[in-house]
Amino acid sequence: MRVIKSAFLFVVTVSLAAAVLMPPRTIQSVSAEAAALPANSYDIPFAPNNDGMPAQQSMNDFYEFAWQSFVALNWPALDGGDRGQPDTTKMIGAKGPDGQLLPVVWSSYKMPTEVFLPNAANPGNWNDPPPPPPSDCKNLPRGAKVLSMAAKDQPGVMSDVNQAGFPQSTKLKIRGPVVDQMVHYLRYEIRLNRSEFEYFKTTQYYNRAAQITAVQNTKANPQKQPIYQFPPKGKEPYVQPLPPYAQQGTIELKAAWRILDPSKDVVDRYYHIQAYIDNGGGDCMLQTVGLVGLHILRLTPGSGATWLWATFEQVDNVEVDSSAPRRPDGSRLTPSLNPGPNGTPKPPYFPGGYYGNEPKPIPPGSTIPKPTASNNISRLTKMTADVQTVNQKYQAMLSNTVWKNYELVGHLNPYVKGSTTPQPKYFVPATSPIAYINSRDLANTSMEAYVQSTNCIICHAYALPFGAFFNARDTTKFQSFTFLLKYANAPAK
Repeated sequence: MRVIKSAFLFVVTVSLAAAVLMPPRTIQSVSAEAAALPANSYDIPFAPNNDGMPAQQSMNDFYEFAWQSFVALNWPALDGGDRGQPDTTKMIGAKGPDGQLLPVVWSSYKMPTEVFLPNAANPGNWNDPPPPPPSDCKNLPRGAKVLSMAAKDQPGVMSDVNQAGFPQSTKLKIRGPVVDQMVHYLRYEIRLNRSEFEYFKTTQYYNRAAQITAVQNTKANPQKQPIYQFPPKGKEPYVQPLPPYAQQGTIELKAAWRILDPSKDVVDRYYHIQAYIDNGGGDCMLQTVGLVGLHILRLTPGSGATWLWATFEQVDNVEVDSSAPRRPDGSRLTPSLNPGPNGTPKPPYFPGGYYGNEPKPIPPGSTIPKPTASNNISRLTKMTADVQTVNQKYQAMLSNTVWKNYELVGHLNPYVKGSTTPQPKYFVPATSPIAYINSRDLANTSMEAYVQSTNCIICHAYALPFGAFFNARDTTKFQSFTFLLKYANAPAK
């Protein structure tokens, strides 16, 4: 494993010019030959094919891999099949007989509230149904099958409004919520795939005592069982047997959603579902929500220990293209998170983040107050031209679906071939030369709105099991990059 070099955590030298927002997006024409999805696009890919650290791959390879993952994970899920199983008879963006978009593969993955149960109880089996929303939720359809959403503190209700944030010391500082231009909180959820679920179940790492025992045994005597096991990259014996469509290593996703108003929003520009929302003041209502952000975290045989990180956004988050349709009332469509059509930065801000524009975090489990004012969010690091080129290719392939309205913001991965720019030396491998990553800044405006001068690895490098500490010795042995380990509960006394 690799040890993060802490000196790079707090030294950020970004010029003001580097934070100038890119000009409005322009959609270029894409050849007809490119505008067709490959066969079997429902298969979740491995990283670009190689035997070790992906130094042989170009950044374009990783952008393609990110989009391929996005397409497969957003393929319609098989109704009545296993959780996470794609419906190979349908196409991405398909709708049901009622005209509604079908649930997608990743939306049937497990929620943390299904894995990390009170008193570290056994989480059961992969295909166990998700928990229903609380019986006091309003507009609860009698006997209806409803896709309930994840929350850290209320199963079945989308009540998580706080963003993750930049780590301070060895703790993760929670950031405040984002309130969109319609004065609604964005909502967040996390999902994990079958491979990672079986990892937690088999190792019993849903129980923090099991993590501590494995860490202590590894420190004291590596020959003693059980020793600490890392999340799976593929077909490790402790997550087998798995069906072929579930053998892609560890996948975690984090999604951001916003409440949609059919009288004000162009709902069809979003992948949208019905979800139970705590609107503030304790009311739980069934509402339409649209996907505005999606992190895809991958650990595969070709990813290296630092994982692979891709992040996508809905195209209207902070700027709106001039070709966008009008709202239902005929008014011009404006960004969801910014009052200006081109996402103009609103003071106070500094390169990579904001001063004084961030609401205070809402304590988990407390009553969510009703928002009173929107937050003006801008993209403070440009999307690169090569990312936009790949976006145009896949948006053309998806031109007949709602997914044409999504874009890859960027991809974070270990050093690749063809780079002529020195990369930040974030990690010091224990037994190999220094590893590089391709970028020091990668942020999603819907999920890292207030800390855009950082990236996924800097934050997730603090992810260690219970019993391990953020120091040179323990990170060398236990740096796992998944914060789900910290969701584990203590057993009943």
